[in-house]
Amino acid sequence: MCIRDSPPPYANRYVKFLRGIYGAKPSNRIFDLDHSATLVAIGYSTYLADPRKFLWRCKDDPRLVVILNTHVDDGAAVLTCRGFWDETIFKLNKRYPGILDESTMDRYLGIGFYFDPVTGALTASMLHAVLKILATCCTDSLPAQRSPYTMDLFEDSQDTTPVNQQKYQRIVGCLIHFLMVRCEIQVAVIMAATHNADPTQGDLIKLIRILAYLKGTPDLGPTFYTTGGAILHAKCDAAFCVHPKTGGSQFSVSFSIGETSAPFHTISQVQSTKISLVPSHGEFHCYSIAVEYIKYYRHFMDWIGFPQDSFTVIRTDCAPAIRMATAPFFPKNSKNLLIQDRNVREAMTDGIVDFLHVLSKDFDADLNAKPSPAPEFIRKRSTLLNIAAAPHLHKYL
Repeated sequence: MCIRDSPPPYANRYVKFLRGIYGAKPSNRIFDLDHSATLVAIGYSTYLADPRKFLWRCKDDPRLVVILNTHVDDGAAVLTCRGFWDETIFKLNKRYPGILDESTMDRYLGIGFYFDPVTGALTASMLHAVLKILATCCTDSLPAQRSPYTMDLFEDSQDTTPVNQQKYQRIVGCLIHFLMVRCEIQVAVIMAATHNADPTQGDLIKLIRILAYLKGTPDLGPTFYTTGGAILHAKCDAAFCVHPKTGGSQFSVSFSIGETSAPFHTISQVQSTKISLVPSHGEFHCYSIAVEYIKYYRHFMDWIGFPQDSFTVIRTDCAPAIRMATAPFFPKNSKNLLIQDRNVREAMTDGIVDFLHVLSKDFDADLNAKPSPAPEFIRKRSTLLNIAAAPHLHKYL
């Protein structure tokens, strides 16, 4: 293949590719451009903030929509108009004959869905993927656990005997894939991933603990259900100075449609770029992270036909941090946050967000900020995953 735009000394020379990366941005550019143009010609519009998202809406009945998300040659659709979707498939088959797989699927990316026809609740599960990794890791004799971690999650492992790095990383990689659905194990998986470079026997024991928890809850997953309309909600929590080596905090942010529905996106992030001097500083920085995502999700919801008529509520259990966000004058000893996280107060002024103080007891955002004892973990998990709305999962309450 002759590469014309490669840097010297390969420009205008024939080169042999030894390997490639599937899914990289330039990997299928020609197909991607043609595919996007084909969808636009069919009648779809492209989302400004993400050119891989497409929307069709019926002019006569705005309730009839097709939302399509693509990645290279893969795609997934959410629709309320089967007729236009069938027309889309017909035209794509005509443009790219023989490449569309129209066989019935009961899972996508390892995720299965259960729809309750009575309530309309939708539950996601990765049962088959969980069972596969449990079988691969030979966990038949492994006792099931009620939580994915012990209280020493952030502490250094006592047994520093090296273990096989490749096997450790393979398990971590599988668990990262599960985080699309199993958000209650996020902080445990993230901490396991921080030891990928040089795992020890103690790290492996903590990793196996996650497998033991999954063994006891293989079919568990979030339930998306709300009666309050398509209203965006956010929750924030920060565990102050929980990382012994760095003194950093652990942030937890979640976003849901409806106050009680399970989150569609959760973040569990280690504070690495700066250190919070007091707990309220960590919470305020957590707000800053949430605000940027809220701006994006509000914009996206407006695009698909669910504009947010009022501010987005951020629930938090830190009253001092709320006072920092709402006070007429910013505290003198916190002026660094006024510069670094100025988007928080700007978003409040613009009517984008507001804050609501909640009690710390059983606050589910705390689940991915720090470890909790098993009974407390189960209560918070029930709220986080909205288990009450899924009768077939009430055994986990």
